Amino acid sequence: MRQAGVANFSTLVTRIEDADLPRGTFDAAIGRYVLMLLGDPVAALAKIRTSLRTGTRAAMAVFASRERNPFFSIPSDIFCRHGRLRADDPDAPSLYRLGDPARLKRTFTDAGFGHVTVDTIESPLRIDSVGEACKVVESAPFIRRLEVKLSAQQRAAAWREVEAYLRGLGEGSVVSASTQSLIAGGVA
Repeated sequence: MRQAGVANFSTLVTRIEDADLPRGTFDAAIGRYVLMLLGDPVAALAKIRTSLRTGTRAAMAVFASRERNPFFSIPSDIFCRHGRLRADDPDAPSLYRLGDPARLKRTFTDAGFGHVTVDTIESPLRIDSVGEACKVVESAPFIRRLEVKLSAQQRAAAWREVEAYLRGLGEGSVVSASTQSLIAGGVA
């Protein structure tokens, strides 16, 4: 921003649970793919709301539901099945916890925000090969957390199945898929 000539701004990068945010100070707040991972998203948003000036906005991006994100949810399910791991508790912090637009809107409203909107964003993925698509899946932290819970044999079997799934998304050698996100915004 400073390189663009904007001098009257500041940023704060912190864990919301640890932040000592001054009341009524900030003009905006944004969060990318973190709200659904917090223990108490309503409390976190309420803390953010009180730090905003009256009439300013907060916006948060979260993943839409599991069903809307098969590129990641199917590999996750494959690892869970191979490792006989339990699926997520719908109220526990997880990628898809706030993936229902009504629930996300209610989270903002319960935190005291007004004029809450929720929009859906589709993000196409076009990856050059199945091998590269496997690297994208493997780089996801939630996949790594599942992967370490499997034996070497379970892990190998799971990766074979994930690779077959990704191959099925191919158009020639290119893997095509999409992810869906929800963007919620509200006025303090």
